[in-house]
Parts: sequence; C-alpha cells; structure tokens
Amino acid sequence: MRPHLVCEQVLNGSGVQFLQGDVQRLDRESKLITVATGDECSRQLPYNQCVLALGSEVSYAGVAGAREHSFPFYTLDDALQLREALLTRRLGAAPVRVVVVGGSYIGVELAANLREWLGDKVDLTLVHRSDSLLSNSEEHNRRVGTQRLRSSGVKVLLDSSVARVTEDGVALSANGAEQQLSADIVVWTAGSKPSGLAASLGVEVDAKGRVVVDSALRVCGCDDVHALGDVASINDASGASVPSTAQSAMQQAEYAAWNVRAALRGERPLAFRRAARPRPAVGVALLKHDCCQCMCETPCIVVQVCMLVHKVRFNSFLIVQNRAAFGHVSMLELIRGQGSPRFSARKRNADSELCHPPCLCVTGYVCAWMQVRQPGRDALPRRGGGVALLAGRVQL
Repeated sequence: MRPHLVCEQVLNGSGVQFLQGDVQRLDRESKLITVATGDECSRQLPYNQCVLALGSEVSYAGVAGAREHSFPFYTLDDALQLREALLTRRLGAAPVRVVVVGGSYIGVELAANLREWLGDKVDLTLVHRSDSLLSNSEEHNRRVGTQRLRSSGVKVLLDSSVARVTEDGVALSANGAEQQLSADIVVWTAGSKPSGLAASLGVEVDAKGRVVVDSALRVCGCDDVHALGDVASINDASGASVPSTAQSAMQQAEYAAWNVRAALRGERPLAFRRAARPRPAVGVALLKHDCCQCMCETPCIVVQVCMLVHKVRFNSFLIVQNRAAFGHVSMLELIRGQGSPRFSARKRNADSELCHPPCLCVTGYVCAWMQVRQPGRDALPRRGGGVALLAGRVQL
C-alpha cells in the first residue's frame, strides 16, 4: 500500500491535510514552504508555525560500492523494492544468498523476518562490525538475540567491517584479513544520518548536520519554526545531548505540540525536560513467538507508532509489549470499517494454553502526540489517541 493511501485512510475526516512531496525551500521571511509534488509541479504552503520532523536517511559511511550495489532499508519504498527483488530471485532452484549489513534493531528484525518468510529458500548472513548485536540493548537481549538468530539458521558474523560492496557480494575486513562474501542481494542497515534537507533550509546546524534548537525546541533565530527527532540537536536540562531515539522523539513531540499551541495563543512555551520514565518496553521482533525485550515464549507484538499532531478519529490504539503488563494475547485483529482501521486483541488467562499468532511489526515516524496536552501527564496516549501507520507486511 502506498504512503498516501495509508494516510488518506487514517486521516479521513480529521481535518488534517496530507501532501506527499519533497520540500525544496523554507522562506522564513514570507513564511512559505515550497514543495515539489511531482511532474515538475510545486506548491507553496503558508504557515503560522512550522515543525521540522525530517528524520534521518541512510549513511553509507564512505564504503565503496554500497550506494550502487546494496538495498537500503529505511523507507516504505526501500521495503517495496527489496520485496520485489526477493520475489524475483527466489524463483530459482538455489537459495537466494542475502547479506544484511548492520546488527542494530533494524538489521536484526529484518534478518529474522526474512528467515521466517523465505525459510530454506534464503541463505542469510548478518554482518556487524561490533563484537555483539544490538549494541544499545542490554547484555541479556544481545546474547539471547544472537542465539535465536543462529539457531534459526542465520549466519552471524561479528567484528567484521565491510570494506566494499560489489555486484557479487561484499568484501569483509576482520582481524586484519580480508575475505569475499558472495551474495545475490546486499541490504544496508549499517547507519543513518540526519536528513540532508535540514542543511539546505538555511537554518543553523551542528557538526553532524542536525538543526540547532533552544530549550523550547525552537530553531535558533526562528520563533515560528520548531524541530525534533533525529534531525534536531537538543540538550537536556543538564546540558547533555539528548540521544536520537524513538523514546526521546516521543517526549520531544509532546513539548513541540504544546509549544506550537502556546505560540498561537501568545502563551509562554515550556522548556524541554527529558522525562525520567522507565524505558518503554519496546522489543525486537525475532521469530514467531520471540520478543527480545523479555525473551519469553509469549506471542509478542512489537510496534513503533506514527503520531500526528491533530486528533484523528481512531477507534482503538494498542501496543502489546510485555506479558506482565498486558497478559497473553491470543489473537490480533485488523478491523477495517467505514472509518479508520482499528486494532483489537483478545486476551487469554495466564493459565490458558497459548496459541501462536504471528508477530506484527509496524514502523513509522514519530512527529507529535495526537492529543495536544501538557507534556508529562500520561506515559501513553489514551484510548482513541493513537495511529499506527502500516509500513510493513501484516500476516494474520
């Protein structure tokens, strides 16, 4: 499903207008944004308040041939192109040789899903330059995640850097020696960088290309432009740099939404303070019944959520993250009605026999909370206050 079709369904009747295109220019004096909408056409959008939530883009870190001979895996279009390539190549008698470069959350989840989807029709290798997968996760998750991948048949190569990518595979550098790893398809998940669009908009950026903002998430020198997420350079109250994670972006989104409304009302903005909340129980989707957050045998659903500023008519919002918090989930239903889709789940008692539903992985980009409310009031959106933007396959 194309992005504009998903957004049209989700935003139907909400009052939010969705425009798909490439931002070309931000005119801060005239308060106009120029957007290229295709077919050599462009539109100018006036604004009172603007929020830059441009996210990140793939970084090839100067590796020769990576851009030309690998598939990135960061956008919906990337996923569709990879799917098409896999469907084309798996028709042969021999297994498709796939190398996934990068052992972060994206690379690990992708490798697990490819193995489950293609089974014996794929010869899958995951290459990571560090000595363990999921470097930002806890030691237990790193260890068990690696074990699960290897037991499923995924070859995991650690302490291995990619020197170059060719039409025939990748050249690896490990312990001072170089070896050639043959592949039909190379998927690149080894790094990202702030969207390059930020530097072209005429706003102040730091050495990493991130937009410099003040404590209220306003772009320096622009009271009517805010920035958040991967594209923003933000310091917390102690002066420490805020990490570019989904959890941080979700917190920033609350403040950005609040401060936009405050600016429109002539009220005082709130200074961003990173909440000292427990880490959200966002797991890593491995195999059918695995979640790297708890590594229990409970069927698990791992969701990253796309939040929009405007309140959208949405029947139900569900994140099933942890057995202790939510109980055993026996079935996930995607219900499409006349309005927006909704998710629901039926729970089973703890002593009931577990069934085996598939794992649902939904990815999106965090922009702002659905409900404009004062930051820090609620850990999660209330019922009816969230939207899951489907950006992957759903198998029920």
